[in-house]
Amino acid sequence: LRSSRSVEPRRRLAREMEGPAARISFFGYELGWTVASWWPGVVLVMLGSIFINTGTNVMKIAINRRLSLPPEMRKRLTKTPLWLAGFIGYTSGTILSFVAFKFAAQSLLAGLSSVQFLSQVFFSKFVLHDRVDAYSYLGVLLICLGCVLIVVFGTHETKNFGPLEIAALFGRSPYVCFMLTMAAVSMLASILYSQKKQRIARAR
Repeated sequence: LRSSRSVEPRRRLAREMEGPAARISFFGYELGWTVASWWPGVVLVMLGSIFINTGTNVMKIAINRRLSLPPEMRKRLTKTPLWLAGFIGYTSGTILSFVAFKFAAQSLLAGLSSVQFLSQVFFSKFVLHDRVDAYSYLGVLLICLGCVLIVVFGTHETKNFGPLEIAALFGRSPYVCFMLTMAAVSMLASILYSQKKQRIARAR
């Protein structure tokens, strides 16, 4: 009771400063408050997508360089500075993407993660020196147009929840059913993958 009393004034103040919250109730209690400053989330998720893509490509370059060396000269990837740099970039991008969801709605940010495909075109052309055809540039143009439409017409408000509120929402039946379904699908996929891998090994 003490913790809920101490949280309530801050929650009420946040609602007064940031606008009226959409009603999400749990056993009759209103949960969360609305955050209307959406643009930091857009910037963070775009930076995060670029960092993720760049980190993945840097790790790919490190792996290719390692494979080009004789077996006795190959170091572990964790001891390769280039691979570590790519891993740090990938991890930093993932963290930025998670932080972005504090400022903007998932429906707005999910589409903006496609920015990584835009950065992939430039990375392929100027770093990997791969051939980029006209269809790739057309795809980049469509991605840019889609991102603009998402930002203009997407939801510009999101709900924020405290730790106790998140714990309460995790216990709701829809989320529990979702987690059980995902666990069952993951186990089934793992079993099918293992069986397929064993068949390929026996065929060789």
